[in-house]
Amino acid sequence: MMKSLLTTLLLITGISMAQQPPSIPHKMSFQAMITDTLGNPVTDGTHNFTFRINRPTQAGQIQTIWEETKQVAVVDGLISTILGSVNPIGVIPISDNYFLRVALDNEVISVSPLTSVPFAFNASRAMGANNATHADTAHFTHHAM
Repeated sequence: MMKSLLTTLLLITGISMAQQPPSIPHKMSFQAMITDTLGNPVTDGTHNFTFRINRPTQAGQIQTIWEETKQVAVVDGLISTILGSVNPIGVIPISDNYFLRVALDNEVISVSPLTSVPFAFNASRAMGANNATHADTAHFTHHAM
């Protein structure tokens, strides 16, 4: 009985240790205060929003990299949603200038540059990890001691 319990515990431990590390979320939090042209909060209710990640091309055009349209609740002019919950955001190269374009009922109300978030700062550190004294997992290495 004890041997079977120990075998089961070792098996469960091995399975849990073999799981993949958490992946990078392909979503972004978005919150905003939506006002009319006079600065008054937009009427409460559910509104149709379109979110786009754009970048300028060398020809001076605007290229859409990602797009998502969804209904978002507005309360006292405030909205809060997760971008990428309908259409996951793919990998965006860090070498270009990207902008988030927000449209309310097909009218563009905001264009803002995408900037770094704390998660990206941590990922940036990992990109430069040429030397490590230890690692929980490793999928590839040039040298091992």
